[in-house]
Amino acid sequence: MIDDTSSQTKRHPIKVVALRTGLTPEVLRVWEKRYDFVDPERTPTARRLYSDDDIEHLLLLRRATQNGRRIGDIARMNKEQLEEMILEDESVSRPALTPMPVNLADRMLSSALKAVKELDPEALQTVVSQAQVRLGAAELIHGLLSPLALRIGELWQNGSIRPYHEHMASTLVIHALNRLIADQREKEGAPRLLVTTPAGQRHELGAILAATVAVSVGYNVLYLGPDLPAMDIEHAARQYRADMVGLSLVYPEDDPATHRQLRDLGERLRGERLLLVGGAGALSYEQTLMAVQARILPDAETTLQVLEELITIRS
Repeated sequence: MIDDTSSQTKRHPIKVVALRTGLTPEVLRVWEKRYDFVDPERTPTARRLYSDDDIEHLLLLRRATQNGRRIGDIARMNKEQLEEMILEDESVSRPALTPMPVNLADRMLSSALKAVKELDPEALQTVVSQAQVRLGAAELIHGLLSPLALRIGELWQNGSIRPYHEHMASTLVIHALNRLIADQREKEGAPRLLVTTPAGQRHELGAILAATVAVSVGYNVLYLGPDLPAMDIEHAARQYRADMVGLSLVYPEDDPATHRQLRDLGERLRGERLLLVGGAGALSYEQTLMAVQARILPDAETTLQVLEELITIRS
């Protein structure tokens, strides 16, 4: 008789794994495809099933990445190697009984989220304005505006805030991010990145956030706003002499018109410019994006990692 409680029995669906590990289903799928260190079993309906051992391995990998390790560097390590490395990292970086201080950006983020939930645009504008004065550019982006934008999206998706909360907050955040992009100076020899969303994709917060992160990393960035047809994106990329084109896909997901736009853009770029695609809806277009040889960026961490890797290669 087979013991269904064996640690190697594939019995946990991806939603359970996501809840137990803190990794999103999107990240789990990308890690599986890119690094092949976890091999889920497939049901007749193509659902992924994971074992207790798989979950333990994923928990160790997540813990290691939280300690600053890059997933590409640790993906092939076994359990014992991961545990040894984590023990070493945490003994150095987390001294016993030493509380982590709450920094200014964290306090501002809490105040900003409170203002969003209370539908208080004046309070939110005050927080953002103070942050622009008191925080450096990098901390403003990575410590406040980026996590604020991500939290707004999460709160909207899980129903904690209504669409009007999200619209109010997004308008203010987008205005602040636009100013950061407008203030950038041309960097000689840096890669040129054009950022937008394809026709029908009108949610621009993810796109402008990615554009701002790229500016902070050292790219020359042209942000065009949302909802542009493939022909216009290609023409603008050529005129701007872009090395890369970045798209954000949020809603609608798995839309036939967006699939057509992506295929059209892929044909127009003809491999001459790298296509980077992120956003909450990106994985619903995975098959099409793979066909046009786009790089999929399923989360903020991967986006920053890929942007840093590419600027190192191309600068």
